Amino acid sequence: MEWLIYVSKAVVSPASQDAASIYLTARQRNKTLGLTGYLHREDGVFMQYLEGPSEGIDTLLLRLRRDWRHRDMRILHRAPLEQRRFPGWNMEFTESPKGSFAHWAAAADDRKPLSDVQLDQVGAEDLLAFIESIRDAAPD
Repeated sequence: MEWLIYVSKAVVSPASQDAASIYLTARQRNKTLGLTGYLHREDGVFMQYLEGPSEGIDTLLLRLRRDWRHRDMRILHRAPLEQRRFPGWNMEFTESPKGSFAHWAAAADDRKPLSDVQLDQVGAEDLLAFIESIRDAAPD
């Protein structure tokens, strides 16, 4: 089992039918591939965390690299994982303002103004901590 975090630039408008299909397709496909995870969209950037079998992650990465709805995919981290961090999350999804990485990052570093948070330059550790904060704040 492995985990992976990537960021990419969204090409589709947040209110479009193409954007809505991303989440629905991801839930179905990830279940088939044995993957769990989280997708966040904010200010034209997708941030996604995935965990599951290596083969499932490989299959999904091939599809994602060909998906026209985003570009400039950057894998931040991929590593072995002993047990799932998010076993109940077939594919959770948020977008700002419901969840905001920029607000979370600015609050985590009170010296950093919100305007200085660069979403396309996010690191794996910060993104994982943000996702865990969403998980921990979710009602049971």
